[in-house]
Amino acid sequence: NEECRRPLIGVFRDMRGIAASLHNRKTYSALFDILHPQHLPLLAKVADLWYDQTDVMVSLLRFLHEFCHNKANRVNFDQSSPNGILLFRYTSDVVCAYGRRLLATPPPAAGDPEIYKKRYKGLALSLHVLNSALGGNYVCFGVFELYNDRALENALDVALTMALSVPLDDINAYPKLSKAYYSFIEILFRSHKKTIFALETNIFLQIMTTVHDGLQSSDPTISSFCANTIDHM
Repeated sequence: NEECRRPLIGVFRDMRGIAASLHNRKTYSALFDILHPQHLPLLAKVADLWYDQTDVMVSLLRFLHEFCHNKANRVNFDQSSPNGILLFRYTSDVVCAYGRRLLATPPPAAGDPEIYKKRYKGLALSLHVLNSALGGNYVCFGVFELYNDRALENALDVALTMALSVPLDDINAYPKLSKAYYSFIEILFRSHKKTIFALETNIFLQIMTTVHDGLQSSDPTISSFCANTIDHM
């Protein structure tokens, strides 16, 4: 209801502003200690319950994107600390909760002028969030397989399913979506080849078709992502 929706949006916007102002390890760790363990688990519950409220999800995902972003190497926990793994696990829970709800919802009709707002905006932000977490260099991903923790596997599976659910024409039509998509594919080929090469042949070919198309993009950022993807192979 409205009494909950507006405060949620306000809280996430304020938290995003606070997170954006943190530029060193000490201040970032202080915020993490405030949010963990009582508050961070609530993010996945919000994503699961409010997935169909675009303004709520956009504010949540933008906050999480900023919170996961390792700018100035601020996300730098002690070697014996599990906080990096916990941060990724919370991120995975949010992406999976929102992604599964989104995929279970029928997409808007073709040609809907609000398809970006209704579907692709949240999808693109989810990929951006995961890209920040995967490329932050604060998680040893081998730990998840070692302890049979499916957080990484689930996040990659849901994110890849979301990414491949978007038609190629729509990927190219929306610049923010295309950058999130191609950045995600580049990270997969760079650091998670096992996941990529375990895909079915038709899915792998679908990905490579989009990469081939992206190489010809006039946007240097997208063409660079695609060139790097091929180089990682």
